Amino acid sequence: MIDHLSNSSPGRHLDFVHALNAAAAQLQKAAHSEEEVFTTFQAEMVKLGIRGSIYLRDAGTDRMVIRAIAMPGDLLPRLEGLTGIPGLGYSFPLRQVEVFCRVLDTAGPAFVADNRAVIAQILPEAATAVQDKFWPLLGTFPAVYAPLQVEAEVCGILSVTDSRLTPADVPAVLAFANHLSAAIENARLFTSLQEEIRVRRQVEQSLRESEARYRALVENIPAITYIAALDETSTTLYVSPQVEQVLGFKPEEYTKEYDVWFHQLHPDDRDRVLQEVAASHASGKPFRSEYRMLTRDGRTIWIRDEAVLVRDSSGQAMFLQGVMFDITDQKVRDEELQHLVQFRETIIDDANVWIDVLDADGNVILWNKAAEQISGYSREEVVGHARIWEWLYPDTAYRQKIFATAMDIIQRGEVVENFETTILCKDGTRRVISWHSRNLENDTGQPIGSIAIGRDVTPQKEAELALQKNLNRLTQAQQIARLGHWEYDPQTDTVVRADIIYRLFGTTPETMPPRGGTFYPLIHPEDRGYVEDTMAETLRAGGSYDIVYRIIRPDGQERVMRDRARLETDPQTGTRRLVGISQDITEWRYLQRRLYASEHRFRTLFEKSPDAIFVLEPLRGDPVIEEVNQAACRMTGYRREELVGMPFSLLSAGDTQQERLARFHQLHEAGALTFETRQRRKDGSLFPVEVRASLIEIGGERFILFIERDITERQKMRSLEKRLSAVVEQSGDIIMMTNPQGVIMYVNPAFEQATGYCADEVIGKTPRILKSGQQNDDFYRDLWQTITAGKVWRGQFVNRKKDGSLYTEQATISPIVDDAGKIASFVAIKRDITREMELEKRYLQAQKMEAVGRLTAGIAHDFNNLLTSINGFAQLLQSQLPPDDSRQELVTRISRAGERAAGLVQQLLAFSRSKEMSPREVDLNHLVREVAKMLRPIIGEHIQLQTRLSPNLLPVKADSTRLHQVILNLAVNARDAMPNGGELLIATENVPPNGSTEPPRVRLTVRDTGVGMSREVMEHIFEPFYTTKPTGQGTGLGLATVYGIVTQSGGEIDVESEEGRGTTFTIYLPAVEPVPEKAGSSPLPANQPPRGSETVLLVEDDEGVRALLQVALEVYGYHLLIAGSGEEARRVAAAHSGPIHLLVTDVVLPDTGGKQLAETLLLDRPEMRVLLMSGYPDQELARHGILQTEVPFVQKPIVPAEFLRLIRRILDNQQEPAR
Repeated sequence: MIDHLSNSSPGRHLDFVHALNAAAAQLQKAAHSEEEVFTTFQAEMVKLGIRGSIYLRDAGTDRMVIRAIAMPGDLLPRLEGLTGIPGLGYSFPLRQVEVFCRVLDTAGPAFVADNRAVIAQILPEAATAVQDKFWPLLGTFPAVYAPLQVEAEVCGILSVTDSRLTPADVPAVLAFANHLSAAIENARLFTSLQEEIRVRRQVEQSLRESEARYRALVENIPAITYIAALDETSTTLYVSPQVEQVLGFKPEEYTKEYDVWFHQLHPDDRDRVLQEVAASHASGKPFRSEYRMLTRDGRTIWIRDEAVLVRDSSGQAMFLQGVMFDITDQKVRDEELQHLVQFRETIIDDANVWIDVLDADGNVILWNKAAEQISGYSREEVVGHARIWEWLYPDTAYRQKIFATAMDIIQRGEVVENFETTILCKDGTRRVISWHSRNLENDTGQPIGSIAIGRDVTPQKEAELALQKNLNRLTQAQQIARLGHWEYDPQTDTVVRADIIYRLFGTTPETMPPRGGTFYPLIHPEDRGYVEDTMAETLRAGGSYDIVYRIIRPDGQERVMRDRARLETDPQTGTRRLVGISQDITEWRYLQRRLYASEHRFRTLFEKSPDAIFVLEPLRGDPVIEEVNQAACRMTGYRREELVGMPFSLLSAGDTQQERLARFHQLHEAGALTFETRQRRKDGSLFPVEVRASLIEIGGERFILFIERDITERQKMRSLEKRLSAVVEQSGDIIMMTNPQGVIMYVNPAFEQATGYCADEVIGKTPRILKSGQQNDDFYRDLWQTITAGKVWRGQFVNRKKDGSLYTEQATISPIVDDAGKIASFVAIKRDITREMELEKRYLQAQKMEAVGRLTAGIAHDFNNLLTSINGFAQLLQSQLPPDDSRQELVTRISRAGERAAGLVQQLLAFSRSKEMSPREVDLNHLVREVAKMLRPIIGEHIQLQTRLSPNLLPVKADSTRLHQVILNLAVNARDAMPNGGELLIATENVPPNGSTEPPRVRLTVRDTGVGMSREVMEHIFEPFYTTKPTGQGTGLGLATVYGIVTQSGGEIDVESEEGRGTTFTIYLPAVEPVPEKAGSSPLPANQPPRGSETVLLVEDDEGVRALLQVALEVYGYHLLIAGSGEEARRVAAAHSGPIHLLVTDVVLPDTGGKQLAETLLLDRPEMRVLLMSGYPDQELARHGILQTEVPFVQKPIVPAEFLRLIRRILDNQQEPAR
């Protein structure tokens, strides 16, 4: 004991080391087994007063197991009771104890000043209980944990705990752990050596015993054991002594002569056996064969030979080792057994009952003819397997139930007898089989199979079932008829009554005993004497009776009974008995009275019925009228006396005799029939009737009942309905009918054509299937409130077709009310107005354009006159000023403003189509390239211009100047839409025709990446004067001009845009086959106009234009005659005696037309040339016939220089292109 040493004493530490060394010495002495080491450890530690534990790692897992615990006193039992955990054998995960992981990972010791945390990690589920109750008993204890190493591997941990431990004690504990490790390792080695010695001795003993048993077995078994070489004749290397007993040869004779076995093989079996031996050698498989051999004394015996190849450690075959059995007697028995089996099978096969035999696994091994005939399955189908039971009993639950019942009987040691099952035969019929079955056992009493004999009892079962059904029917009939039979024996005064008799009388056998007269007290007092006398007279005189009387049942209820009985006498014994039946006819009597009343009511109903009723007697296929009511007389015009007895065919007018016979035949088969036909009145007129025919029985006789109704008015309504239905079906308007909940019940073909949905797709659904989202919930709420209030709703929808496209329809929805005033359905009549709205939109656009055109045409003339004056005088003034005159800039500004105004007028004329086009073949690619050159400085550097021109582009028929203006206007609009820069694309491509009749077209695309447009803006962009630009930055004529030029050119224009995603304009123009363009006239020289001296008659009603042209002509040397109207011009011309070389006149004069004036003056002056001028657009000129003439023409506003050049060309006889 070291308890007396102080903690700080050096002597204590030395004593502690000595104590551990002494304990280690004891451990080495106990190293015969691990358990002895652990026991010694516990004893030594307790002796030293030190707490310690040994933890070993569980092999193959990551858990630690407590193998030894040393605690003084009763601390260990108290700890186990407190935690509920046994100490020894307790295992826990290694990784949940931190210090254990450190010791095992480093293979070094660890000192822990407070061991409580470690114990809490080892026992986490009991940590609280240990902390509260156990630690107060022990206090705080330091601990040392040292690794245990066995065979150089850390396999566990030693724990030493004591209140006096210090880090200085760690080496001593580590040394003690090493001694403990050595003791465990020695114990394991010692145990291993002991086990190895034991196993070796056991193996040696087993080998000796096995060798002895094998030798005894080889020498005593009734078989020949041999070893043969692997040559062609299987030379015998060894043979057991039994060879002499079986074949008559000594073993040494076999081993001396290598081919003894070969020669002793029966000649008929030799080749086969040798082939089998060779095959076994080649494949390495065991050799098994039955063959005959010749003995020394010449006998023939049967041998079963079984052998295997023996190989060395490398797998090389060394020799053949085998056993030969004499099976001669077995062969004889097999032959006898075969004969016996064949005999038995013949008997079994010819038996008239089902016989089958099963092996132990339930497989069929015998199936006789009766089994084949009853089941329909042949031997070939069932023998060798157990599937037949699944075929015969396809219901799994039923099959398991009958097998379980049969096995229960067999396991009780009983024989299965009269066990009935229902099988399903191959032909689908079901048969009932009564089975007799038992197990088959071998000589040791083990079951080897079973045999079953089955009788087909289906006919008996069917007969029993039929008999039972008849009895049930009889019982049911008696119960339904409320009658029962009885027999009275007057000799013994006994009565035998059916059970129902007691129920009819309300008694029981106890209250109404089986004696004669016991039912008399139940008879009504007024009828009792009559009944007693009738029965007594019948018993005395014989015969029969049929009487009706009343009874009063014990419950007080009065019933009416009818008895029918007769007296029967046995001819041999002379005994008599009264046999009868009693029937409760209370309800029948009640019904009989009701029948009388019913007949009266029927007659009343028959006569008062509004429908005509005919009762016909079917005589030889042509029924005769047996009875009619008053309605039939009124309908046909005959009296009743005339109709009764008349063949019904005389009334028929719509059927042939053959059709009537077929209809009566159909009536007899069906029992009832409804049809329509025509009948003839007495006056010969015909009328349609609906006939409801049925077969009736009156007094046991069959009659035909015809209930007829005149359907003249119904057919009129039906015809009207057909016409109305045709109107609905063939209507071009959409018609839809819904129920009050809005579920579609009907749609007409127009609906299918308009929406793309067929009727089957929408019937049963609501109109929401067409919902497009274009109308809000308030719209539908107002609609529903209107029609559910019984009012008619009218309005427009934008709906969605099946293909997703939208369409607009004009709808009228009306509620349909029933007779009670409730809404029964809704009917919607709708019309697709999408095209009409588009046409209306185009019409409104055309009207706008026409209005603008009229306005433009009205003011163009005045504008052009004003501009002629302004531009002309400015040009004249500029020509007269010196080039360096400061006023030149002012005049230039006036000219530019005039030119802009002239351009504005031209745009107005273009979009209003007031200016005629000059179409010709135009190379659109060339035009785009030319415009692109102009656009680059116009659109700016911040916009990237791209052109994508299709090669081999077809030419288009258009006015190149106008197309130039179209591209320029679209490009400028695109520039304005991209203030921060972007991309502008101009592309061309051919559009192939869609069909043989469509001409080819060319597509011109102008696309930008600008700000885009909303849907509302796109609806107005082609309208004149509509602009989204700030005031002063746009005229609103650009896109209107584009629209006018494109449509005048026979083309189409589309626009696609979305806010923030740019705009694309697509123009389609008609294409033409390319034709080489003729060379035009050369442009006018840019120098000063040539002078002249001819006489010119100038006719112009506008004073400013007249003054301008007068100045220009006079300045350039012409002699001038001036007139302001047509009349004045005629007077001036008449007064002038000299020649007038040229007439320059306005087309529209106040009193006449310029063309008419020229025609008048040319009559007197045919050499005079004519030049027409006007400020009106082309359409107005066309009305005056100017565009169809060859007369030269100049359009206002007039540029003086060009005007003078034109005059010079006319006077010099140069050809001017005709207008």
